[in-house]
Amino acid sequence: MASGLQGINRKGRVMKAKVLLVDDDAMILAGLKRHLRNQFRIETALSGEEGLKRIEEKGPFAVIVSDFSMPGMNGIEFLCRVKETDPDSMRMMLTGSADMSTAIQAVNEGSIFQFHPKPCPAENLGKAIQSGIEVYRRTTTHQTQFKEVQRSLAQASMIQQNLVPKSNPQIEGFDIAGKSIWSDETSGDYYDFIQPAEWAQKKIGIVVADVIGHGISSALLMTTARAFFRECVLRPGPATALV
Repeated sequence: MASGLQGINRKGRVMKAKVLLVDDDAMILAGLKRHLRNQFRIETALSGEEGLKRIEEKGPFAVIVSDFSMPGMNGIEFLCRVKETDPDSMRMMLTGSADMSTAIQAVNEGSIFQFHPKPCPAENLGKAIQSGIEVYRRTTTHQTQFKEVQRSLAQASMIQQNLVPKSNPQIEGFDIAGKSIWSDETSGDYYDFIQPAEWAQKKIGIVVADVIGHGISSALLMTTARAFFRECVLRPGPATALV
């Protein structure tokens, strides 16, 4: 489970979501942390530079809330840097500089999830942070599922690559070759050359088959069918009986 989400630690306790608050006013940070610490795991920073350091040391964070007017690096510059280093986090701005140009710049440049003018009651900010955590949870869950699909496709592709004959058969008087070009990571196509030692190069079996569907289930079905076919190929009888 990604850091920043509510989860279960090794002792079986529910872990609160991780939230970073950045403001150059220590009194504001202390007050917000006091009101929100029962809902979230709160980290604070007094500047954009310090905020980036917190992210590097203790991130990722589900939600990052920043003031606008800060010395050195303002809130938009800070959140733009956050977007590069921690793009999954939900970025919010809490500021007294509530003019329209600041809001537009924050949304366009920092991809701000929400914009809240000061003063903002801790209860309202807590609800906003919770909504950001829910979006973060859905985003990271979808990413995890997508990565699992990619891993499954990679496994299926590897299985199918191992099924394809490594070389073409050498039969006197014939030029035989096979190749399968897939349009996706996996395919239902399968071909094989059967040349058991018992046949002593006097004959060859050629298999061309199609498995319905794509993905790891089709690849595994091909593996099973190939194994059975190769096991039964020396049994007496016509090819139709073998199939």
